[in-house]
Amino acid sequence: MTVAGHRLTGRTRISEAGVWTDAVSPGGRPSGVLRFEPAAAARARERLVATVADDLRLQRGGAAGLLPVVDLVAARDEVWLITGRAMPSLDELLRSAGGHLDAGSVAAVLLETAQTLASVHAAGLTHGAFGAGTVVVSEDGAALLAERGLVAALRGEHVPPEHDVAAWVTLARRLAAGQTAGPEADLLHRAISAATAHGLAAARDTLLAGREGLPPGFMTRDRLARAARDFFGPVPGPVPGSGPGSVPGSVPAAGEAVTLLDLPSGMDDDVLMRFGPGVPTETPAETTAAQIWRSGRTSAVARARPAAAPPRRRRRTTA
Repeated sequence: MTVAGHRLTGRTRISEAGVWTDAVSPGGRPSGVLRFEPAAAARARERLVATVADDLRLQRGGAAGLLPVVDLVAARDEVWLITGRAMPSLDELLRSAGGHLDAGSVAAVLLETAQTLASVHAAGLTHGAFGAGTVVVSEDGAALLAERGLVAALRGEHVPPEHDVAAWVTLARRLAAGQTAGPEADLLHRAISAATAHGLAAARDTLLAGREGLPPGFMTRDRLARAARDFFGPVPGPVPGSGPGSVPGSVPAAGEAVTLLDLPSGMDDDVLMRFGPGVPTETPAETTAAQIWRSGRTSAVARARPAAAPPRRRRRTTA
């Protein structure tokens, strides 16, 4: 079956926000579809719209580190979030690696997630469900945050930034637990202490400064990228009886999916997949994360209160 033109494949993953299914976009690119539990989505539809609209504003502003959002669609009583790519979660990679990653990969994950969470907080937002299940690793080894704000929106909760900081520290301790004593392990523990005492920006700065004293190539995405690519292999075709319909609850097999977002008109699928709605197709400005990896320096993040959710424009697509 398809959802708004995205062909579902046979691989699913259950999360706190709903059921993820890997998909293939109309343009042939890997994508992801998150199906929310219908009753929860019905109660929280407006909150979900506002939350996803906040993510789109961050994307349009050049924010890096979030799983790209393509659309939020509804058909009958079903609501799906469509994202720009399919990728394994950190939790899945950890299980496939026997529970441990090398110190350089751990440091890379902690650096990028600390930077992204700090940027989200600076925009007046929070994640609310940060953990190994909501960190996903792209084919180039980047650690991206998925499901930002979605669990809180479904529950109608307000989650303070301190909750995200505590969750980052918990994940960092889990990842650092498998490291042997030495300068690499010491750096990870210093970053954890910095986050506990002073917040995520301090943890990020500790990791950036500390890598200068370690051997070249210590903090790298290379091994994460290989692990992510090996985890997937070729994109599978559709499997009858698989996908969200194989778990409790039903998914309409046909009908019209209507966007719940005010997306720019005339945006083709490949543009949405690469940059997210509303971002120009010209060469994009270098993102904050790219600047960090290139120069090893941090950059300031402008503080901005989130605006109200944009008015919805009904755009019909074939489900």
